[in-house]
This record gives sequence, C-alpha cells and structure tokens, in this order.
Amino acid sequence: MDTLLEQLLRDGHITEDQVRVVTIECAITNALPSSVLLQNEFVSTDVLSKYNNNRLSVSLDAVDFVPDENALALVDEQLARRHCALPLSFTKESKLLIVALDDISNVVARDVVRRGVDKTVMLEFRQSSTSDIKQILDKCYGQSHSLATVLSEIDQQPAAYVAQNDQLNAPVIRLIDTLLHDATLRRASDVHLSPEASHMLVRFRIDGVLRNILCLHIRYWPAMLVRIKVLSNLDIAETRQAQDGHLTRFINGTHIDFRVSSFPLSSGENLVLRVLDRRSGLLGLDAICRNRRTEKALQAMIARPSGLVLVCGPTGSGKTTTLYALLRSLDADSLNIMTLEDPVEYPIPSIRQTRINGNSAIGFAEGVRGVLRQDPDVILVGEVRDADSCSMSCRAAMTGHLVLTSTHASSCINAIGRLLELGVTRSVLASVLSGIVSQRLIRKTCAQCEGADGQCRACFGSGYTGRIALFECLSVSDMFSDHLHSGASLAELRQYAVDEGLVPLIQQAQGLVKEKQTTRQEIIRIFGGDENDHAM
Repeated sequence: MDTLLEQLLRDGHITEDQVRVVTIECAITNALPSSVLLQNEFVSTDVLSKYNNNRLSVSLDAVDFVPDENALALVDEQLARRHCALPLSFTKESKLLIVALDDISNVVARDVVRRGVDKTVMLEFRQSSTSDIKQILDKCYGQSHSLATVLSEIDQQPAAYVAQNDQLNAPVIRLIDTLLHDATLRRASDVHLSPEASHMLVRFRIDGVLRNILCLHIRYWPAMLVRIKVLSNLDIAETRQAQDGHLTRFINGTHIDFRVSSFPLSSGENLVLRVLDRRSGLLGLDAICRNRRTEKALQAMIARPSGLVLVCGPTGSGKTTTLYALLRSLDADSLNIMTLEDPVEYPIPSIRQTRINGNSAIGFAEGVRGVLRQDPDVILVGEVRDADSCSMSCRAAMTGHLVLTSTHASSCINAIGRLLELGVTRSVLASVLSGIVSQRLIRKTCAQCEGADGQCRACFGSGYTGRIALFECLSVSDMFSDHLHSGASLAELRQYAVDEGLVPLIQQAQGLVKEKQTTRQEIIRIFGGDENDHAM
C-alpha cells in the first residue's frame, strides 16, 4: 500500500473501502494517489497538505497541458531537463512560481531550482511522474508560447498552408493554447470566437462584460476551428447544425474544463467556450456570502427536511454557483442528493447528477417523476421553465423532499409572481415555499488602479477586479405564508417581507457605492435607470 494512503488510513481520514478505490483507480489510470483522493473528495486539500509537507502531487498529461510562458521564462531549459523540473505556473502579483518535480523529497533538485530563479520569486513544488514531466518539457521549450510570437509565426507562413486545416500545424495549436491560457489568466467566464466577412473577433467575458481581445484575419479561422472541434470531439464535417462539446486543458497548475458550443451563422461557424474552473465554481456558503447574516439565512432555508427553496436572478448572476454551494453544505453521506441539470457543469462526488437537454428523452418534469422513485432526500431541479416542471417540483416538496431550483426573476417577490403565472395555486405555494434568494454579481472597483494610467495589470485597464455577490434573502415565515395564502398582492407581500427584515438588492448595491467598493455606473449597468435614480 502507498505510504500516503497508509498514513491517512491510520489517522482515520479515509476508510479501507476508499483505499481500495484509490488503489484500483491508480492502477487503471496511472494517476497519483493524491490526485485521486482530491478528485473524489475523499480528503480535503488542507488535510492532504499536512501529509505532503505542503507539496501536493499533480497528475499531468502532455496532450492537455498548456504552457505558461511567464513560468517557463524563469527556469533555464538545461536546469529543467537535468533535474526533471517543470514550471507549471507563475502568478505575477504574488510572485509565486509552482514547479513540478519527479521527486519532491530530492533536496538537491529543490535547492538547485531555488538558486536558479530570482530571489524575489516564491517557490512551491508539486510531484508528478518522470515520464509526464519529460514529455511536457519537450513540448514547452524550444518554441515560444507568447501570443505576439505565435501570430508572427503564422503570418510568415503561406496563406494556403494556414488554410489547410492541418491539425498538426504547430503555431495554430499554440495559438489556441495561448488564447485559453490568457482567458484563464484574465478570469474570463466565456471565450467568444466570431467570424466576419474578412476577419474574426476574439472576445472574453470578464466579470460579466464582453471585452474585445483580438481581431485576426479570417484566414486564421479554418485551422483554429478544426483544432477546437478536434479537441472537443465535435464533427469537423458538420457546419450547418449546432453542436456541443467539451475539452479539458491543464492551465496554471490545475485542470480547466471548457464547454464548447458551435452555432452556424451566415458568416461561418461561431464558437463560444464556457470556462469551468472548479476552483471558482465549487464554493462553499462561507466563500460566496459577504456577511454571516446572509450565510445563516441561506443555511436556515436548507435546514428544513422538506420544502421548496428558490434561487432567482438573470442569466449570469451566479444562480448555479449558489445552488452548488447549498448542496455542498448538506451531508451527502447521510442524504440521498439527486440533481437534474442542463447541463451538469461541475461533477460533485457523492451526489447523483443527471443531465437534462433537448436531445434527451428526459425533461425536467419527467426527470422529477423518475427521481422520486429513487428514494431521494434532496432534489435539485436546475430550472423551472414551464408549468409541468414547476408543478412536479412543488409536488416533490409537498411529499416530504427538500427541493432546490432556480428561475429567472428580478426579485424574491417577482419570483412568487413567476410561480403563480406557471399555475401553482397560492395554497400550494404557501405550504411548500421555504425560502427565496434573489442575487446579482456587482463588479468591484480595482484597488490597484491608482497611478496606473489606464495600464493596470490587475484589471487590464477596465477599472474593476472581481465581483461581489449580493443576496436578497426571503425566509418564509408562518406569517408571510398566511399573507400569501390569503391573497395579498405582490406589493403587499413585498412590504411584509421588508417588515420582516428583507433588504432589497438595490439598497445593498447603493451601500457598496458609499463604501467605494463599486461605482454608480456599475449599479446602472446592473439595475438600469440613470444617475438621478441612484443619487446618494
């Protein structure tokens, strides 16, 4: 048995059954035990770091590895090859360089790497296999991965060669890798690749706003399109039908998933890649809530054994992240938690997840009927879209299940109106509704912009870095249920909710402006109106 597994088993962090699972998986996939432990969430990163002297193992693959040009520049190629040291990522703000070694207990190799980099650079080490490191070193060194250099290489090639859709065209391969790396570095949620008549646009959605990144000649596009289709297992011959695919790349020290959507336009196929970073997507309630009061309100909603909990907001407001955070706060070992999603964005161990889509024989309503026969305790329905899915979700809540779902509504009270429009009676809604959460994501003003003259490297000149989640929480009390059941109007229900402590989203947002954490312009972008509407 692996020494790490023995230690974790001895100290009670894992069971013998889990040891057997890890051992078999390592034998089948040639992965490291620490990687399998983390992937299956058998132990947390904090626990594992104590046994690895804060140097975690990492599973690498030469095919999906995307080099970090900044990290490679810090380590000499001869040093890297001699000591089997692979620079994984470099964070400029914290000056942290992460390097993979084939033996992290090799003090000599670690010391040589430390002496070989600038003294101001902090070092962290990860362990990986010798063969993987050597293959990736061959891929990384000897060719540039900077965007400007890659584009220059492609410009020097004959136009006919670039348009051959050659999968082995190395500069095009590096161009795609560099764009994906850049998108991850800039915290983009989506990558848009859009062909026009004579050019193509590359845009990143950063903190909810689309930004132009590159404008390339259209001759680049055929080879780029084929490369992405091959990586995401799409049909390269199909150009007239929408397609969905998926690809994974190892970027900045972790595996990043990209959900790929191809859609035919008059100008050619348009691609959108949704960036799915598990580090930011699978968060706990403590990470997404600004204050303890909001966290307690959310926990109280799911503390009941049955009922309907509704998360609402526009597209891109973080509803899925909140639903996952609520699920992860539940005890998946003692509860049978099942989900119906479109699509499953983040697989979660110990939770039974089902994908619902237009091509499936199972819709949300049919899915709820089937799940109810699976002895569930908690059911997540990705979205109530129609009367059938709404009715089945309420029926599941009425029969003793905790149901989490979402809908598109601008506020908690408007979400009630939405469910009433879908045919739920007031008496049923009053009996099953446990709580409603309405949310928005507000961009934060960049704290490093002062004196940067529009060239701030933290926010890339946008003036904003990251976003703050605002939550309008309505915990349904007996009194509120009585008002709902008795036929109170939405305006009256809104006043009752405020009297019981609900703080409207716009009021919270205006508070952020006073605290100089955001701007009036951002509030207008999110909530509409003009300067006079949001004057302090």
